[in-house]
Amino acid sequence: MTQKYLIDKQYKYKMFLMLSPQFQTIQVEETIKEALPSEEKIKKLTKILLQLHTNYEILKHFNKTTDLEDFMMDALIKANKLLGIDQLFLFLYENDLLKLISMVSNKHQKTSICIDKNNNLNIWEVIFSGKVLIINDHEEIRKKFYGPYVKVDRQIKSILALPLFNKLKKPIGLLTAHSKNKDIFNENNLPFYLELALETSKTLERSRQFSILKELSFLDDLTGLYNRRFINTILENETKKAKRYGGTFTLVIADMNHFKKINDKYGHLKGDETLKNVSEVIRKRIRGSDIAGRFGGDEFAIIFFNTQKENVIKIMEDINGKLKSLDLGIDINVSLSYGISCFPSSADNPKLLIEIADKELYLNKKSHH
Repeated sequence: MTQKYLIDKQYKYKMFLMLSPQFQTIQVEETIKEALPSEEKIKKLTKILLQLHTNYEILKHFNKTTDLEDFMMDALIKANKLLGIDQLFLFLYENDLLKLISMVSNKHQKTSICIDKNNNLNIWEVIFSGKVLIINDHEEIRKKFYGPYVKVDRQIKSILALPLFNKLKKPIGLLTAHSKNKDIFNENNLPFYLELALETSKTLERSRQFSILKELSFLDDLTGLYNRRFINTILENETKKAKRYGGTFTLVIADMNHFKKINDKYGHLKGDETLKNVSEVIRKRIRGSDIAGRFGGDEFAIIFFNTQKENVIKIMEDINGKLKSLDLGIDINVSLSYGISCFPSSADNPKLLIEIADKELYLNKKSHH
């Protein structure tokens, strides 16, 4: 914002008469300009006011939200516009691992990253020292902070790392902000950074507690996978997010082959045991960022994020390979028939995605009978 101050000729002339004759007009103009705020001062003041407003807008979201991804995306939009922040990473610290649980940038994406404690990276220094870290060098960010675990965009020049603690002062995570602008983070904003870390910690704790309660109502009692209600909820939410921010995901509907034969020959208890074993194979094979659930009976649903269809097929065939070598104490081969649909190439709403995957499943299932 630039403001220009106009000085009329009559005013300059009166000032000239009041001063001694040796003063020249140009000196009078400079004297008047010095008495007024300079453009540089106005710019600095405007920047401070904008930053205070941004800080308020960002921090006020923490007071109520339990959805970390929604908050992170909203915060990034505001921070990018006014503070020059291009990416936000949120890590959870558990069992000597830093697990990336939310990553937002100009392009919405999900990824699975776990950083092991057994290394000398600066990221661990932040966790255990409890101090804010600012790095203004791309190579140092890439090699000494994240190491081989995180692929850092070449355009990122600065990083702000904030340690997160619970009420007992124990480390629970880490928030990092990335910027393409060098020296964007500085010690003058330290009070805001500390407040941001405190409020993020509170939000993370609320989210974890809420997730535990919510998860209990969304788990299948037999297999421990998510239930159909949760899968439907995730499909609705992810479709909305992908439409808003961009992104892709793939839905797999899978069904056990010959499950009725297992129940008829060995009884329902053996059938339940088989379902548990199949569920465990699925759980171990997919990534932590993907979601698997029991859709009903012997049917499963798996949601893969940012994974090409051909890679999903490889994963499903790998699951079938592991099921084939599984010792279940029965003489009936256990395998999965499945159908696949992709957002947005197959369909752009949950109902159609399920229908398309179901139809493909039905066609594949016929070949096993």
